[in-house]
Amino acid sequence: MLTIKADVGNPNHGLQMAPEQAVFGQVLIGNDNIATIKLSNKSGNRLKIKIVDMPSLKFIQDVKIRTNDQDPTSSAYIEITMNDFIMLGDFKTSLTIEAESDPSSRTTIPISGTVIEQQGSLNK
Repeated sequence: MLTIKADVGNPNHGLQMAPEQAVFGQVLIGNDNIATIKLSNKSGNRLKIKIVDMPSLKFIQDVKIRTNDQDPTSSAYIEITMNDFIMLGDFKTSLTIEAESDPSSRTTIPISGTVIEQQGSLNK
C-alpha cells in the first residue's frame, strides 16, 4: 500500500493574502493608482516581511510594506503604486515576498492592469 501525504493548506506558511493578486483593472493614462494587499499573520510567530524580487519599474514605481513587523494574528499592508509614465495597453508583472528567516514562506503576487486613453468629451 502506498500512502502519500500532502499539505494542501495555505502554501504561504502563516501568511494569508487578500486579495491574492494586485489587479489595477482599467486605468486612465497618467493617473496615480495604488493597489493594496492585506497580509495577515496566521503563523502564531512574529514575522517580518521582506521583498525578495521587485516588480518591473517599467510598470510599478513603488512598493511599500506598512506595519512590516507583524505580531502573531496581526496584519500588514503592501501598497503597490503604478508608474505614472506607463505605456497604453495591458501590463503584467509580479512581486515576490517572504517572511525573514523563512524561505519556505516565499510567495509571488501577480500584478496586472490595462492602461487606457481618456475619451474626449462630446459637447452639443
